[in-house]
Amino acid sequence: MTDAATNTGGVQASHGLTDRQKTLLSDLRSWATLHVVITSIDSEEELTWMMHAEKAGQNRIRVLERIHSRYCVLRRERERRELSEGKLPV
Repeated sequence: MTDAATNTGGVQASHGLTDRQKTLLSDLRSWATLHVVITSIDSEEELTWMMHAEKAGQNRIRVLERIHSRYCVLRRERERRELSEGKLPV
């Protein structure tokens, strides 16, 4: 894994990865586990981290697209929630 993957999400290479990040990286290895994990993630930040880790690692376009798809669903839900609260996008 490159430094880019370990620096993503504010984690410095010298400090290593969190246990959660290690789990997410191992889940990137299989399409089946990727689907199960991605659908359970409710954090745009974790999905962004996963996209950066995949890009720095194997850089598989289908995996990146799948993670990005889930990211877009969460972003849309957040933006609609904010709109209903009277907040306009910046």
